[in-house]
Amino acid sequence: MNSITYLPVKKHQTPNPHPTSVVQKFICLIFFLCSSFTLNAATDNSPETEQKITPLNLGLIPHLSSNLMIKKYSKLIIYLEDALKRPVIIVTAPNYKTYIQRCAEGKFDLYMTAPNMAAYHIEQNQHIPLAKFSNELRAVIAVRESSSYKTIMDLKGKTISAPDALSANALNSEITLTENGLNIEKDVDIQYTTSNNNPLFLLAENKVDAAITGLPGFKMISKGSKLKQPLRILKKSSTIPHMMFLSPQRVSEVDRAKFKNTLINITRDKTGKAFISGVPFGDLVDVTDNDLLRINDMRILFEKRLAK
Repeated sequence: MNSITYLPVKKHQTPNPHPTSVVQKFICLIFFLCSSFTLNAATDNSPETEQKITPLNLGLIPHLSSNLMIKKYSKLIIYLEDALKRPVIIVTAPNYKTYIQRCAEGKFDLYMTAPNMAAYHIEQNQHIPLAKFSNELRAVIAVRESSSYKTIMDLKGKTISAPDALSANALNSEITLTENGLNIEKDVDIQYTTSNNNPLFLLAENKVDAAITGLPGFKMISKGSKLKQPLRILKKSSTIPHMMFLSPQRVSEVDRAKFKNTLINITRDKTGKAFISGVPFGDLVDVTDNDLLRINDMRILFEKRLAK
């Protein structure tokens, strides 16, 4: 069976364009654990069934735990519901590969995903890019502060912990390793985890020789007191475009235009501006051809890995 968990979202006391919406009282976080799913699972016996209001099925890449997902994106959901005048359901997946598959199948009306995954869906599935966060993404290769490593080549023969093999941080860092003279298949042992931050803890516990993560995550964790020993950055990757919002071809041009306009104008709204201010992603802006060109090598590497 599908696992459906309703999680409460505290809303501001503002006029409600659809006051009886079940989804305005709850965010439905749905983990796809089987091959079939319908929105009726979330809307049966609700007022929306009688009012014929079609929920917006919003996909969010599972880069956080469910609790953190709700905390980080609740204001975005409130903003989208108010702006689009329809309920919004958050839908995610237990892992990247399942999420990628669901995006490819067109399960979401609108979805947010990593740049490498976005480029893949644009190229392979003709999905339409609507917006991206304006800040750039950058990965880092970290080592213990006490280590003697000075260059990437010093990691030859060493073990490196990394996030999910399909993640932008892992792929971007592996391109950096290759550009600096290492063969990632032969020269290093890369061990993948299910979290962006776990590699840093493994490194601090002396379980690996180096760790790959995102630059914001490194700054946040290294400043805290949770690590058993201090770490330092050995090498930063090149910058790449941030996460993007897309829609599949099945969504009408009219709806896609509404989604894009709503996303691009997010900071004109008080709740939307609060969301943007609360995440380190920047504003929402247009996706350009140059954005996709910059991540083409990563897309190719991503496609090869996905096919394995």
